[in-house]
Amino acid sequence: MKRAAASVMILLAVIIALPAGAAMALQEDTVTVYLDVTDWVTGEPLTDACFVLQDASNEGCDENGDGSIRFAGVLPGPYLVIQTQGIDGYLDIGDFPIVVASGNAEQFFPVQIAADTSTGATADVAVKPYDTETGDTPSGQCFIFNGGSQEGCDENGDGWVEFDDLPVGSYLVSHTQTTAGYALSPDEWFGITGDGYLRFPVSAQVGDGGDPEIPDIGLITRDPESSELLEGACYVLIDFSNEGCDENRDGRVEFEDVPAGTYEVDQTTAPEDEDLIERFTIEVIEEAAEQGIVVKQDRFQTDDDQRHVSILYQDPYTGELVKDEDTCVTLLNDEFESAEGCDENKDGQVDFLDIPLGTYDVELAIDDLPRGSELVYGPTTIEITATDGSAIVIVSTLRIVAP
Repeated sequence: MKRAAASVMILLAVIIALPAGAAMALQEDTVTVYLDVTDWVTGEPLTDACFVLQDASNEGCDENGDGSIRFAGVLPGPYLVIQTQGIDGYLDIGDFPIVVASGNAEQFFPVQIAADTSTGATADVAVKPYDTETGDTPSGQCFIFNGGSQEGCDENGDGWVEFDDLPVGSYLVSHTQTTAGYALSPDEWFGITGDGYLRFPVSAQVGDGGDPEIPDIGLITRDPESSELLEGACYVLIDFSNEGCDENRDGRVEFEDVPAGTYEVDQTTAPEDEDLIERFTIEVIEEAAEQGIVVKQDRFQTDDDQRHVSILYQDPYTGELVKDEDTCVTLLNDEFESAEGCDENKDGQVDFLDIPLGTYDVELAIDDLPRGSELVYGPTTIEITATDGSAIVIVSTLRIVAP
């Protein structure tokens, strides 16, 4: 089979646990299970699909049109989810497993359905695992398209796992077997619409060189009125770092190996013609190995009902930030719309000052895509909450998919 890239995209699915109880009385240890059904590309809720939990429930459908299907009285344990009603214009879903855990009264499982752009009934697909740290292709891995294939393994040691005549559809793909030094990866949703290959992330085991990377951060100083970058500032992370300064005059002060958490920060030198700002708090997240935190050059950072926001875009295969000055973002909801922000300093993120707390749609524009490629990104909505830090970082994923 040829290994030309197809419209095969990735959307991370978090699998934790959830089953259901059907024709039995509710018990103290039962769980209410929700299947949250969304469009695989846009993240928009889908309302027409119906499912059953095999041997545990009657058919469940989206009765109130919010994209969530509810199953009450489910006992903890493993279940097979079977689609009983499809959606016009979307691929059918392969039967997929969930595990309902005890201890949580409500549990939520994402179900991501891809639009049907297929031209045939089956596809030849190869899975190419990649090391999230090095980008290398580890050999000896095994995968299964739940509800669509038997387990496939890398039998010849070239790193590729091939599946011929796979029915087109939406699948939860499981990493079923790994090799020494690598951990099994979480399940992920894929839409299979034609011949091609998909890349599946695998990570080294903790203790085998796979310990989570400690983030490097940058403090990015911006004008409170224009949001323009200001040069020449210096900062200290209280009780953690020495003084760091904007030595290369790019508006960014770097600190390496800053563990996730909250830190108080002093500005020790202000940009030229500016007054020093008051001590402020930042929050460092562990999800991004490289992250910038925007600082407003004003006496105080934000009001209680506002936060600074940075949108980071990562390459899903390498984890590297996508650094492109033509990447531009707008945040908007029914009450507020930001000015368009762009990655003008090519640091892989777009910064906003003084965004009110709330839920926002993220509108992304990027110029100069490769010819014939498609832009897919997620999430399409973000929630800005009252975190401890004066600045928060929202991590998103940017994908450019070739046909």
